[in-house]
Amino acid sequence: MFPTQTLEDNDVDMGFSEMSDAQLMEQLGQTVPADEAPATPEEIRLLMQQEFQRLLEDAQRETRFGEELSEAFVSNDLPKDFEEEEEDECWDRSALEHSEYRPYPNKTAMLLDVMDNLPRCRFSSTQMAMIIHFAKQLGAPDVPSLKAFRKMQQTLQSTCGNKPIKITSQLGNVFYMNDIRETLARNMANPLVAPHLHFYPEETDGPISETYQAERWMEYAPSQLTPMFSRGHKRFWIEELAQLKNGTFVIPRTLIVRNGVLISDVSIAAQASDGRWKVLDEERTVKADDFELDYDDLLAHFGTLVWVNNAPVSPMPNEMRQLVAEDEDLFVIMASPWADDVSGNRSKQYNKHMNMYTGNGCLPGRLLQQEYHVHFISTSPTLHQLNSLLPSRDHVKSTEKEPVRCYNAATNRMCRFIIRTPGLPADNPQQSEEASHIGGNSNYPCRKCQWGGTQIEKETEEIYHQCHLAGIARDAARVRQNLEEQIHLSMLGDSNAVTEHQRATGTKDKITQYWVELLLAKSKALKMEDR
Repeated sequence: MFPTQTLEDNDVDMGFSEMSDAQLMEQLGQTVPADEAPATPEEIRLLMQQEFQRLLEDAQRETRFGEELSEAFVSNDLPKDFEEEEEDECWDRSALEHSEYRPYPNKTAMLLDVMDNLPRCRFSSTQMAMIIHFAKQLGAPDVPSLKAFRKMQQTLQSTCGNKPIKITSQLGNVFYMNDIRETLARNMANPLVAPHLHFYPEETDGPISETYQAERWMEYAPSQLTPMFSRGHKRFWIEELAQLKNGTFVIPRTLIVRNGVLISDVSIAAQASDGRWKVLDEERTVKADDFELDYDDLLAHFGTLVWVNNAPVSPMPNEMRQLVAEDEDLFVIMASPWADDVSGNRSKQYNKHMNMYTGNGCLPGRLLQQEYHVHFISTSPTLHQLNSLLPSRDHVKSTEKEPVRCYNAATNRMCRFIIRTPGLPADNPQQSEEASHIGGNSNYPCRKCQWGGTQIEKETEEIYHQCHLAGIARDAARVRQNLEEQIHLSMLGDSNAVTEHQRATGTKDKITQYWVELLLAKSKALKMEDR
């Protein structure tokens, strides 16, 4: 592999260890003048190392590229200044509408963008320029310049990206947050995520392992859950007349998954002799696959449906139909946003930031545990959790009147969805803050009930045993009353009374506390002026 130098005949059997310093220098191409001192062993070692490195590089170039390619490899055309690089148009922008990889112009641009946005392997512009250069040298098609590639990314970010929303809190703090509606819409449009979404509560005989199997979903009224299902171009809504394959007329009341099959609890309906419709005193459980004709089909066949007096039916068609177009499905997505304080520093010094995230509760637990399905919403070093939750609450409530329109990758058609929040996961300190509770170390340590007292009172037999029983639940009306009392006391300038009231009730709210401190300071200033 390595080129060798021809030795003299008398040196053929002589090893390096047997050579003199002059002979070694001669083999390395160095001639020592007679009037100079011979080289030291260290100088000889360095010369040998340099010569070996030169021989190795020459051999590798000749072996891999050949003599004719070695110079071309050394004098590559990699740009020295990427800012001054000429922008090339390696694709026809007019053909973007017909691109198989839309919104990307071609496959090469898509792969480069995916590579440049790997979350665990970030590339610098210099590294991306090297990758683009190698791709061009290897003859890959449609390879853009770095400048054209960055311009394409800016266009994609402006047209397809999720632009943060500027929010001003009630206390005047400015922060930015991602829209939870757009986050969940991307879940629906993602072909890797959409097929795994569960929109209906599920009954199971075994252990509960998924959020949609828990009792919390069952606490919602059927109209607050996903109110319809589709099969082909037919859409069956709850509280609307439908016909089964066996000819029976039914009104579906619920939609539940049982043993992996979507079923409905239905009321039997029939047409009386006078042409009016009535609901029979009979209920059944039928599979969703047994439905044949939807309300639109029956309306086209029978005309206007007239019901007998006092018939237990809701207005038909279902009022929620008004929220979607005729060819759109309507779903309900359960989202559970949570927040917690984290350090914004890489060092050990703690720099508190309040971060807020959300997850899609319609996904199985094995997917929710993946980082891919943890969606960032906002962060701020100045906000409390309640301040960051308020804008998200408004976004969620807005979907009840204006459901989010998006593409459903599972059905390959447009749909709309409503967001509901069955819970706000958090650790104990965060849960206390969300519930306007003073905390677990107070005299009233429970954020759910009114159990508590002084340390001496809690050691008594009666109150101690009450700790292990269900107590009187805290409710919003009582919490609001306590907060109003604290504001009234702060207007009087009595800070000790405010503190005692918070300890005696266990109620303390972060937002209210801002105004309490403001009123106490104002009251103190007014008293100083009167002196």
